[in-house]
Amino acid sequence: MRWLKKLTELVVTLDNIPRVGWVQRGVPLTCAETVARHTLLTSLIGLVLCKLYRKYCKDTVDCEKVLTMCLIHDLPEANIGNIAGHVRKLIDLRRIEINELEQELQDLDTDVKNSLGMTYLEYRSENTTESIITVLSDKLATLSMAMYYLEHDRSKTRELARFYINKIREILLKIKCEVFRSLVSSWLDEIDKVV
Repeated sequence: MRWLKKLTELVVTLDNIPRVGWVQRGVPLTCAETVARHTLLTSLIGLVLCKLYRKYCKDTVDCEKVLTMCLIHDLPEANIGNIAGHVRKLIDLRRIEINELEQELQDLDTDVKNSLGMTYLEYRSENTTESIITVLSDKLATLSMAMYYLEHDRSKTRELARFYINKIREILLKIKCEVFRSLVSSWLDEIDKVV
């Protein structure tokens, strides 16, 4: 049962790591989104996006895989912390995250560990529908929190909201299904009016 204890420790740790971008923009530590809260929001958004993709697109999508990617996408941050965006560009973060994930999952059954590792690599590749929906979910979660903080007088998050609107528009170009792209674009248009 070491794996259960390890997963519990990972979640507790992630729930105590604030996302640094909010703190840098004046959101107090007491109400800054944690990595665990971000993971939960990303997972819920991923679930909704996956269901909508299935509804509107002829392509099939593996919702279990999307949820798995959403749940593990920031797991390495339990050991390396939430690294500021400008620092991410200076280091080989993918290699570091893969090494950390291997350490975090070492107590799991070999097949489960290998499956999660391969799923994580697929997420980082951003070249499958599931990985693109996961990345989209991650960015929408951050945009949603930026909007939340804007509504609560944290005006320094406005620039981040604009950044993520543009980032999401870039990601949408990778989505083959026009109906799905249009749907998400319409949400961005609504948000853009407020920002």
